[in-house]
Amino acid sequence: MNFKFWFILALSFIASLLIGWRVLLPVFLPETDGEGLVKVRVGEAQVLVEIADETDEIAQGLSGRASLPANQGMLFVLPSRSQPAYWMKEMNFDLDMIWIDNGRVVEIGENIPAPVGGEEPVTYQPQVAVTDVLEVNAGWARSNGVSVGDMVVLE
Repeated sequence: MNFKFWFILALSFIASLLIGWRVLLPVFLPETDGEGLVKVRVGEAQVLVEIADETDEIAQGLSGRASLPANQGMLFVLPSRSQPAYWMKEMNFDLDMIWIDNGRVVEIGENIPAPVGGEEPVTYQPQVAVTDVLEVNAGWARSNGVSVGDMVVLE
């Protein structure tokens, strides 16, 4: 009798954990589009982003890609608050870089050009320490009314 009681109690506990995990976990994770892209709100605008939070992902970034679909980008989640230097090595399209510190836009680098025909890539760095960097197609920040001070939220 004692074994049966503990067995049923253990099964109930495991079932509760599984159901709770399945129901509650999505509440705490950002919404994706089914392809690994996460919705991010910057001020009043929304953009779908890939998250780069591993060292190799951050180093690779968008380099080597032919293009970036409209209203998409890459959000770099930095390992620590810093003033990272980004360069446009092997970039094939121009970008806007939105520098973010603790959920607020602190600086915007607009229309950063991709290197042309063998040019040495230029390095870009924020004036202040940041926690995240959002890269989007050139012109996205202006066309979506993004400005310094806007909140940035993963939805």
